[in-house]
Amino acid sequence: MEPMSVGAEFMRTFDVQLAQSQKQKDAVFTIRHQVYCDELNWEARQQTQLERDEYDAHSIHCLLQHKLSKEYIGCIRLIIPSPNSSLTLPSQDQYGGYLKTSLLLPLLQSGTLSECSRLALLPDVRRKNIKDYRQDEPGAVSQPASQHTQLMSVSLYFCCIALAKLHGCRGTLLLASPKLSRHLKMLGLTLTRLSEDIEHRGCRAVYHFDTHEFKAQQLRSDVLSELYQAVERRLSQQLNNTELACELS
Repeated sequence: MEPMSVGAEFMRTFDVQLAQSQKQKDAVFTIRHQVYCDELNWEARQQTQLERDEYDAHSIHCLLQHKLSKEYIGCIRLIIPSPNSSLTLPSQDQYGGYLKTSLLLPLLQSGTLSECSRLALLPDVRRKNIKDYRQDEPGAVSQPASQHTQLMSVSLYFCCIALAKLHGCRGTLLLASPKLSRHLKMLGLTLTRLSEDIEHRGCRAVYHFDTHEFKAQQLRSDVLSELYQAVERRLSQQLNNTELACELS
């Protein structure tokens, strides 16, 4: 039997979902509370055990689900201010003084900008032996399971890229550490630095990614290209189903 590709096996084991129902959105906020409040102590603990802020109402939220257990194990959001909203993106609000105006203004004038933030994977998931997430069928020949761990965060970043493209955003902002920016560049993503160093829980900087011009073929490996295309197809299907449901209601 032909070995299943890493990207195909990942999508067989996990699913990316738009958080559309209140139950799904609460799952997002619960994961964020466990990571940002309980584990990292970066945000204040809430009695509700839900971590939320003013940008959530203007965001599309995505969840990473383990198919066999139906457990939600990770999340991310893409903030897209509506045309009639006075809301600006977090990087503009919080780090405007660090941004290079000569680079930012042309981006703002070129079309809609979005911002990717609040990626979170449950602590237990990051510590768990990834073999616990295998769901091999009898006789199946599988790729090394260790590769799944590396693809969990990557799949969530791919969610933001795909959603930005599907919503016609010209670009996406991201506050990233030097380590994260290097990692994303190693995947084949082209990042433009828009700010000076920012001291925010360590050294950070604001980067811009041209989602409008992005193509899966620019990624560094077939595994990554295949995974991105699978993520984009999955989210596009859900968006189309949502639009159809709205038309029929």
